[in-house]
Amino acid sequence: MLKFLQKLLLIAALCVPWATQAQCIGSECTISISGTDEYADGWNGASISVYQGATLKGSFTLSDGASASATINVCTDDSVLFVWNEGDYDEECTFTILNGNGDTIIADAAGDTYLDGDTIAVAEVVCPSCIAPSGLQINVDDTDVE
Repeated sequence: MLKFLQKLLLIAALCVPWATQAQCIGSECTISISGTDEYADGWNGASISVYQGATLKGSFTLSDGASASATINVCTDDSVLFVWNEGDYDEECTFTILNGNGDTIIADAAGDTYLDGDTIAVAEVVCPSCIAPSGLQINVDDTDVE
């Protein structure tokens, strides 16, 4: 019976994707990546890969057009590695990466700065401790503040 259970667990680990992917110990938050292309024809194969440890959390590319943005979920309290993946005409590519609080981690132009597989940045993930308020409005007249 024990050997049967061991085989069953091995099959589950090999066949079920969630069984082999790294899970966050704490909570998750999102980082934002936005990119632009000088000639508005996309990044021509270039991309940014986002890793935590050996786990690929996601990647960003600009498939077509002048600009795009995306969010990628990452684990809090762990560093994130951003890696440049070369394409054609990298000199046309610029990008900005923001942490969970909306603070800039790095804003750069790929140009001739990064080669294939180069580390763009390694950053600690900073996520908001609570949801930022939105839709607030202040009305001021001559006598009162509401």
